Amino acid sequence: MLKKVLNADKKIILTIFFVAFALYLFIEFSSEMAEGELTSIDNFILASLRDPNNPSKILGPAWLLWFMQEISHLGGVYAMSAITVISSVFFAIKKRFRTLLLFVLSISGGSLIMLLMKHFFNRPRPSVVPHLAEFTLGSYPSGHSMVSAIVYLTLGVLLARSTKSLKMRLVYLGTAGLLTFLIGISRCFLGVHYPSDVLAGWCAGVLWAALSYLLARFVLRK
Repeated sequence: MLKKVLNADKKIILTIFFVAFALYLFIEFSSEMAEGELTSIDNFILASLRDPNNPSKILGPAWLLWFMQEISHLGGVYAMSAITVISSVFFAIKKRFRTLLLFVLSISGGSLIMLLMKHFFNRPRPSVVPHLAEFTLGSYPSGHSMVSAIVYLTLGVLLARSTKSLKMRLVYLGTAGLLTFLIGISRCFLGVHYPSDVLAGWCAGVLWAALSYLLARFVLRK
């Protein structure tokens, strides 16, 4: 029993560390961005992803543009809404109503905060390369990066808590992390976000997902 309590405390301490570290990074990125310190390196990275003779073409094989566009869609509002609804129905069928409520509150609350931050920072979209995808609102932080981190990581954590299999836990969390990473990277390849937008979005999303995990441990504890 004591060993179980100590292991639980370690997980909580580790999660709190991630929360503090993610918050620190987000504050640092926001401060540097506001002072214009990140613009040069942001523009350099975006330009490095394009053909110098044709900035409308990304470097790499012909299928890479299609791949990045499709991956980007997985972090869009339609995909996020569909995944939220499907997951909510699943939790309802399984009669896991506390999990359902926690999931919906986490997604809706995180999405609202993302919108508020976009309006607050109001950073213009990149202009160093042509845009290869549509967008709305400001550039900072990346909404796709932040919301995908919130949705996929929160869902991954909740699913991981539903099984005792270490392999399945790694599958759930690994898949969530990979999708979050690829979606963020795709926004840079498409030229609609600066790398610092994506990094800030990841930090904010991980921060919110970690807070959701701590709440889940409290609300869903057996």
